[in-house]
Amino acid sequence: VSRKFFNNDGFPKVIGPLDGTFVRIVSPGVEDAERFRCRKNYFALNVQTIVDADLVIRNVVARWPGSAHDSTVFSTQQCSLSFIKNK
Repeated sequence: VSRKFFNNDGFPKVIGPLDGTFVRIVSPGVEDAERFRCRKNYFALNVQTIVDADLVIRNVVARWPGSAHDSTVFSTQQCSLSFIKNK
């Protein structure tokens, strides 16, 4: 995977691009609904996606409320734990 990123795009040591976005939702209407309000001031899920060199989606995490920081979403996922272990 890393070699393919380098051959295609000239990026060394890349495993896969990662990005996050807010997916707008209707207010959950529960006691802690405000947890789902994102920094853009609407209710959302904080969704993270990782793709490979062929733009195939390899990982999607869509279970965090909009108020969760991107670093929290990443740091609690199995893929980040693998990256940290293997440095």
